[in-house]
Amino acid sequence: MKKLIVMSVCLFTITTVMNAQQPTTIAHPQNPDQHVKDIKKGTTPEQRAQKSVDELNSTVVLTDDQKPKIYDLALTRTKGIDAVKAKYKGQENQKQTADAEIKVIRKKYHEDVKALLTPDQLAKLKAAKEEKNKQGANKQGAAEEKD
Repeated sequence: MKKLIVMSVCLFTITTVMNAQQPTTIAHPQNPDQHVKDIKKGTTPEQRAQKSVDELNSTVVLTDDQKPKIYDLALTRTKGIDAVKAKYKGQENQKQTADAEIKVIRKKYHEDVKALLTPDQLAKLKAAKEEKNKQGANKQGAAEEKD
């Protein structure tokens, strides 16, 4: 009986340790756009910039003239964010400073992109953003109702 209890405790401990090593967020198989944070580490800034352009293009249909300009802006944003993250890596006490710097980079990117878009494209982008926020609010409300 004593051996059975010891074996059970060992098995429980091993299982717990193994599960603790798993990432907390997992990509949903039906929604490939929903990525695990670890996947982003394996992509280059160029790939992430191109993904940003592709996502924006699917929302507002960019012209051939706009695509390279927005790609350059996205690449600058991606490299800037990577530089800030590298600068503050391992400095948990500087997280707010890093977040503030990243926020400035993202704000500049959004302003520059908006300057390149036509009024019609801006309206489409705003509508898509509102729809996304609405869906997020619906999901959050449903989760709160379950609790």
